[in-house]
Amino acid sequence: LMIDELRQEQASALLADPSLSISQVAEKLGFTEYSSFYRAFRQWTGSSPRAFRRTLAAPSQGSLD
Repeated sequence: LMIDELRQEQASALLADPSLSISQVAEKLGFTEYSSFYRAFRQWTGSSPRAFRRTLAAPSQGSLD
C-alpha cells in the first residue's frame, strides 16, 4: 500500500533524528501504540526500530575514497 510506503520512508527519516524517542516517532506516524509501530516497522524492514537506529549511528566500515 502506498500509505505504508510513505510511513516507512518517514519512519526511516524520523529515526535518524536522535532527539526523537522511538515512541515519539510512532506517534508522529499516527500509531496509537508503540507495539503496532514496532510490528509494522519490522515487517517493512526486517529489523526493529532500535536496531535500525543503531545502524544509522554506527560509523561506516571502510572508506570509499
